[in-house]
Amino acid sequence: RRRRGEWRSLMELRVLDQFPEQLGLDGHAHLVVGGADFLVALADDRKVVAIGETGLDYYRAPAADLGWQRDRFRTHIRAARLCGKPLIVHTRSAAPDTIAILQEEGAQEAGGVMHCFTEDWDCARAAIDLGFCISFSGIVTFSSYVRGVHQSFRSFVFI
Repeated sequence: RRRRGEWRSLMELRVLDQFPEQLGLDGHAHLVVGGADFLVALADDRKVVAIGETGLDYYRAPAADLGWQRDRFRTHIRAARLCGKPLIVHTRSAAPDTIAILQEEGAQEAGGVMHCFTEDWDCARAAIDLGFCISFSGIVTFSSYVRGVHQSFRSFVFI
């Protein structure tokens, strides 16, 4: 006999089976399990529609602890290019490195979206030039939020 918690988990899995998925390693995971080929094999599932969420978040990260983020980000970009699926990219307090890595790894071949964008217009423009879309979350309504993001947001024409 199943316990209530187990039944709920089975029901959730059944519901989740109806929705598309994204594929990536947790943004705070310090380990890269396998490489791009490993992720490409997982992405072969028809329900996987994107690679990510991935990217760089330097907001509270100690400087000595950034190499793993860059390595993981590069792995995700390579996987997206190899399997032909778009990237979902998060960047916070890391715009120069994010754009540089996207360019170096040929991310324009995969394209994607800059998810919950929090950087300035220069970063947005560079991402758009690489074929990425920009997504803004409700955070742009916070009066205390970064002025550069407000500038980016106002620079877009909404139809």
